[in-house]
Amino acid sequence: MNEVTLQRIEELTEKVNQLLLARETVPTPTTVSEPEDQFITTRAPASELKLYPKLKDALPSIEEDFFRIQLTEEERKDAIYSCPKSIFMNYLPPLLNDSASAAVKKADSTLHGIQVALAQATRPLDYYVHRTIQDNPEITADDPRFLFADTMRVLLSDIAATVTQGRLDNLHRGMELPGKPQQLVEYEHQQEGPGSVNPFRGRQQFGTQNSTISYTAPAQTTEAAIP
Repeated sequence: MNEVTLQRIEELTEKVNQLLLARETVPTPTTVSEPEDQFITTRAPASELKLYPKLKDALPSIEEDFFRIQLTEEERKDAIYSCPKSIFMNYLPPLLNDSASAAVKKADSTLHGIQVALAQATRPLDYYVHRTIQDNPEITADDPRFLFADTMRVLLSDIAATVTQGRLDNLHRGMELPGKPQQLVEYEHQQEGPGSVNPFRGRQQFGTQNSTISYTAPAQTTEAAIP
């Protein structure tokens, strides 16, 4: 092998080494891994569930307008009252105390009705978990069915709590109280004092659970507590 050929080989080797070095220093572009489920489309920052025949058959209402689905009175009663009440659950939210004006009470009645419906909607969930336990004695607490039911129950409770805050905001505006309405997380742990006013009337609770919601305000109103 002559000297010219050896020199050419050395030059080519050097160029290859340079290309390899440059390739190693260039950052590798990150790619979003596709989910294994063929019906899931990944879009930043969330994933979307596609509708497919079996899902449609399993959830017939999934194609309907969620905000326009309205059951008949008979359908509603059948869905709710076919499941027993839970003795540990209070299904009746508190009513406004008598110091609230008629206008405030009228506006509050709709929100109160929504809370009642949300509380009643937990009955099928509770009964479903009960039947699952009875039908599967060896089932464990980390079963996905329990996680799903508990998640749905917490979501319903969160909506009910949001409505509670809305009722208090409505009361605050209706009574023209100074300052900002107290937040739910503040007053549900607040101890009642001489200036503490409860916006709700007392109500008999199911079971032995008690709850007290206090509302501090300078207005002179009748003090009440929820037993």
